[in-house]
Amino acid sequence: MEITEIFIIVGYGVVGGSLKYIDIWYDNLKRDPTLPIYASAFFAGILMGVLMVYDPLSSILLLSIIFATGICGRIDNLSFRIVAFSSLFLLLITLIIRPFEDSITITSYVVLLLILTLSGVLDELLDEIGDKRNIKVLTTRPVLKIVLIALWILNQYALLYVFCLLAFDFCYYLVSLLSRRKVS
Repeated sequence: MEITEIFIIVGYGVVGGSLKYIDIWYDNLKRDPTLPIYASAFFAGILMGVLMVYDPLSSILLLSIIFATGICGRIDNLSFRIVAFSSLFLLLITLIIRPFEDSITITSYVVLLLILTLSGVLDELLDEIGDKRNIKVLTTRPVLKIVLIALWILNQYALLYVFCLLAFDFCYYLVSLLSRRKVS
């Protein structure tokens, strides 16, 4: 495994953990955000933007997460808007200056983005059902992982991105677990 692949995997983990940290702040602490929360949001957004700028397949995966959460109304506070805006702004500015190279066609990009976004929307809907009915497996957002593995098997995505998504989710759930221990 190359150093760039390790950076990408770690980057996804940091973004996942940061998003859960922000989520916990708004959901559990019920206080007005402070500068560290906004800084965390900005940092997570810039890191997402860097990952998307660096790699077209990362941009598809991370855009699908942004789009799915946006469609489902989960970008529901200023910090999440900062994450989404800063990452999208960085991606758009960079694409204006230097478009993606021919590593992926526009058609493939759009098709993969639609597939992963729909998977993410389904995950968000199942997460709500899982929360209401206390079905834990649905709250792990399994659809996007399963679809990404299927795309890897079909040779449409590299195995690296399966590990990236697992790192994202692992750190997301790790922050959740650590926050429960600290609160209780």
